[in-house]
Amino acid sequence: MLVLDSLTDLNKQDLRNVRMETTIPYHTRMASAALLAARDPNMEIVQIVSFGCGHDAIISDEMSRVMREVSGREPLILKLDEGEAVGPINIRIKSFIETIRSKREKDKKATIPQKLKELK
Repeated sequence: MLVLDSLTDLNKQDLRNVRMETTIPYHTRMASAALLAARDPNMEIVQIVSFGCGHDAIISDEMSRVMREVSGREPLILKLDEGEAVGPINIRIKSFIETIRSKREKDKKATIPQKLKELK
């Protein structure tokens, strides 16, 4: 697991196609992280927000759009508040991980026959 600040190429992303305000540093960092994750097949992104409205909703929607358009994948967006039970959150995280694992296995199996054809 990596935190946002550990992504070395975060400030090198081209954000011209992002549809939200990118002069606000937090927005810029989140959009850049979505692009990085979308371009790297081994990287996924999880956003934890407290309300899911206002700026959080705009950022979450744009991250989802960017990832869908670039890679066909979606981020995991967890909306938490102080009173929320952790059980449902744990289920969503486990489901997200299992979905990723399943897709990667399927992709790996799909590429093996293609590679065999290329060798012939």
